[in-house]
Amino acid sequence: MAKQRFLAAYDYDTGGVWIQVWAHTANEIIALYPVLDVLADRPPWMTDTIFAELHEYDIDAPPTGFLAVLIESRARSATITGRDRPIFTVGALFHDEWRWVRVRARSEFEVVGRFPGVTFKHGKDVEWQQQARASGELEAAIYDLDELPGAPSIFEAISGI
Repeated sequence: MAKQRFLAAYDYDTGGVWIQVWAHTANEIIALYPVLDVLADRPPWMTDTIFAELHEYDIDAPPTGFLAVLIESRARSATITGRDRPIFTVGALFHDEWRWVRVRARSEFEVVGRFPGVTFKHGKDVEWQQQARASGELEAAIYDLDELPGAPSIFEAISGI
């Protein structure tokens, strides 16, 4: 199978770094760089010019530049905190109401693979989080995707814990 170009992003709450990665599959990128989000489509704001200016990496080449710094930084952080996976704010309709939960996972693709149809809230919106927690729309707990039982929806899985 020939390599294809994927769009990937590292979201650091107040912004993000966008890159192109040549790989055989999106899962190949996620396995090597679990903190990157690999996107199926370009965001509407990303013009052809912006896309063409993104730095390109090859999955088989040793990490350089941004990827090398990212790996080093995440390794230091994981050593300090004991955690190596990001937390995603995941939402879905549950009994005709939007509910949100925070889930530790390797990538958005991993979450969607387990629970199709969910959506993600990106960035750190402290005011929204406070309001959503107060209304019961956002659960306070952080769940680990690896520890959630199988279920048709993420909220049914959480209820089963």
